[in-house]
Amino acid sequence: MAMVKKCCRRCDPLVKPIAAVTKKCWRWCDPLGKPAIWRSQPMQLVQLFIQRDAAHDTLDELGEAGLVHFRDLNANVNMFQRNFVNEVKRCENMERKIRFLYTQVKKENDLLSKLSKPTTLNRLIIDRAPTQEKQLDIDELEVQLDNLEKELRQMNSNQELLTKNFNELTEMSHVLKHDASFFEEDHIDETGNELLEGDQPQPEAPAADSIGKLNFATGVILKDQYISFERVMWRSLRGNVIMREEDIDEPLTDPATGDSVQKKVFIIFAQGEQAMTRLRKICESFGARIYQCPGAANQRAELLAQISARISDMETVIERSHDHRRQLLATLDRSLQPWVFLVRKEMATYHTMNMFNYDVGHKCLIAEGWVPESKTNDIRDALNRATARSGASVPSVMSVIPTKEEPPTYFPTNKFTECMQGIIDAYGTARYGEVNPAVFSIVTFPFLFAIMFGDTGHAVMMLLASIAFIAFEKKLAHVDNEILGMIFGGRYVLILMALFSIYTGLIYNDIFGVGVNLCGTAWKYNETKGELVRDRNRVYPFGVDVQWKGADNELYFYNSFKMKLSVIFGVIQMVLGLFMGLLNHIHYKQWLRVWFEFIPQAIFLIGLFGYLVILIFYKWWTPLDNEPYLINVVIDIFLKFNSLPAEEKMYAAQNTVQVIIAFVCVIAVFVMLLTNPLIMLVSHKCHQRRSNRHAGHLKLQEEEDAFDVPLSSEGAGDVELATDTPAQDAEQGTTPEGSAVISGPAEAEMPAASPPAPSAPEEEEFVFSEIFIHQAIHTIEFVLGCISNTASYLRLWALSLAHAELSLVFYEQVLLMTVKQGAFYYVVVGFSVWGGATLAVLLIMEALSAFLHALRLHWVEFQNKFYNGDGYAFEPYTFTAMNKDLKEDN
Repeated sequence: MAMVKKCCRRCDPLVKPIAAVTKKCWRWCDPLGKPAIWRSQPMQLVQLFIQRDAAHDTLDELGEAGLVHFRDLNANVNMFQRNFVNEVKRCENMERKIRFLYTQVKKENDLLSKLSKPTTLNRLIIDRAPTQEKQLDIDELEVQLDNLEKELRQMNSNQELLTKNFNELTEMSHVLKHDASFFEEDHIDETGNELLEGDQPQPEAPAADSIGKLNFATGVILKDQYISFERVMWRSLRGNVIMREEDIDEPLTDPATGDSVQKKVFIIFAQGEQAMTRLRKICESFGARIYQCPGAANQRAELLAQISARISDMETVIERSHDHRRQLLATLDRSLQPWVFLVRKEMATYHTMNMFNYDVGHKCLIAEGWVPESKTNDIRDALNRATARSGASVPSVMSVIPTKEEPPTYFPTNKFTECMQGIIDAYGTARYGEVNPAVFSIVTFPFLFAIMFGDTGHAVMMLLASIAFIAFEKKLAHVDNEILGMIFGGRYVLILMALFSIYTGLIYNDIFGVGVNLCGTAWKYNETKGELVRDRNRVYPFGVDVQWKGADNELYFYNSFKMKLSVIFGVIQMVLGLFMGLLNHIHYKQWLRVWFEFIPQAIFLIGLFGYLVILIFYKWWTPLDNEPYLINVVIDIFLKFNSLPAEEKMYAAQNTVQVIIAFVCVIAVFVMLLTNPLIMLVSHKCHQRRSNRHAGHLKLQEEEDAFDVPLSSEGAGDVELATDTPAQDAEQGTTPEGSAVISGPAEAEMPAASPPAPSAPEEEEFVFSEIFIHQAIHTIEFVLGCISNTASYLRLWALSLAHAELSLVFYEQVLLMTVKQGAFYYVVVGFSVWGGATLAVLLIMEALSAFLHALRLHWVEFQNKFYNGDGYAFEPYTFTAMNKDLKEDN
């Protein structure tokens, strides 16, 4: 490809007369050529010299303006070796702390929402009427975040410890309450001996958990783990165990996670120290907590009273701790969003500064970036404001750099054009200066969708939905649902799709799959003939006559009508794509492609498929004795050359016209195939002859100079003067690298913009066969593409037919069938099923299918005629998008 482009540049001298004629005709050919959404705004490469002390304020102003697309001048430098990597790490650490604070606020809001009276931290702080906080700078924010993180982590640690102690006291109280019932249930006294019937326990017995024949252990375990715990205990002790359990009514709070958990109180009786040792190990493995419980009832009662008092005191402490923590989190909830914006803004600033070069000697940053030409004054104003803010003694300098690099593409959009521009950019960003397909796609896309959708009733429902999206766009702007958000983003395209679908539905006379007699039918029943007869003096004024609905040949009529419409609109859109390609060729001054690519392509496409469109209109306008298939007529232009079958004759001189079309199309194909390679070959030979003559002239000049070598001291002095020292270079205002110096105020000097000269591209070998094969592929692709693309537009007919037939099936087989039953129940059920099928299948699935097919027709059939889509987007350094994203996240 590079060699082909190089050869095209060589062909320019051969087509200068053609270019001159074309330029004269161009004055009226590109009325929309001024920069707007039609083409990218003109861009220019600028170089900025910013004093180190003013760099932060300068980037702050430029970020607010959002007009500079900075280039990375340190692309070959590792990110960890750049000048401001420490500042970036500092911002990342601050963002980490903010994320920690945010998780704490979110967790607390979730807990508050589960209370009996749900509330939020915002309501708490509103009720307390907080004072307005002052605006923090980044240094103050760093200190405050550090203090807040430490304070909150300490609070969490204390809260966890308090909750853990509270849980232990609560569990111990339940153990003491339930142990008495366990002892009574199993007829075991406080000493561990079994009671005989009628015996009484001895109150004076010593308190112990291992006296007599039986030992016991009591504690608390998670309710979910008790079944497994019981099974393991039974198997480990071989069934020599007595286990009792009881639920704890109130849920306990897990100190680590804050979640509510359900637990059980258990008591286990076993015999022997070995069994007890094994029992304790099993409890430890299941996370069960064992408590030392007194054996005597009076001791348990006394201990329970002490624990109850401690629980009451602990509840008071925990409540005050919660209240203090919530006050802090409520204040954070209001401040986190501006803090996040400030930190991300700071991080973006230093990330951008890492893309600049740093001149250590002059203590200034050197930046390069693309800016729109129309916004140059705005950027200068931003630089002046930044200089005034920072108090720098030397103002920032901006200079324009001449360059041959391709600039980024920038199309200004609004909320109406943004969606369609996004659809086009999803295929590929336009090359700089290339015609923007979105200009026409804003209309053609919803129109092709409407040809496939084409039902007035369904379109009215879609229109109401799109109007609702537009009317409540402020409320729906922050919707969380991804699918609903995508539909909301395309609300203005959706309303155009609905309006066009209402129009095409009226043309098809389809309202929920049923025809409506809007303008009075042109058909009347003839009692004599016993059939419908059309009134020759009257024409149905708009759309299709309602009498075609339900006719025996309804499907045949609609198929013929919609198929022909699909071909007509397809050819029109492809021709539009060709002419947009012409505008691109003229804009890039590709005169060879104008004369030897566009014109042959237009002749072939319009000559063959434009002729098919003319035959369609002719067949509609003129009554014919025989009605030939038009596709056979077009095919026989080449298959039955100069021998038109009688059954395909439609007008006089048809055979002559079709012979001319065949000749012209074949000649156009050969022009596309041969002209460009031959012109490149001739241009290459001319270039070789010029190069040979130039090389011979240089050789003769060198031979002459060999006899004129200066031998005097004056000549030597001339040689010495030609090699100045670096000090002399500095005195003359240049550096050894060849860069000039711009003098600002008397306090400092800064280097001026002088990009290094680009190295000359290496000469590639000219291979005629490679160029010819490339051109042959391009020609074959276009010829076959015209046929396949025209056939591809028949999807307009296919989807329109499918939508109409589905609508009719739902109406007749669901709604009418249930209404005929007569019962109200059947009517309600039938209408519900019909409405659900209409919404799910016709309004969602069919609409999505039509949208995707319209998208394919634009991306492939339309844009491949002119759109390269190999550019890159203008991505300015801006804070606006960042602030918008933060608001959406919030």
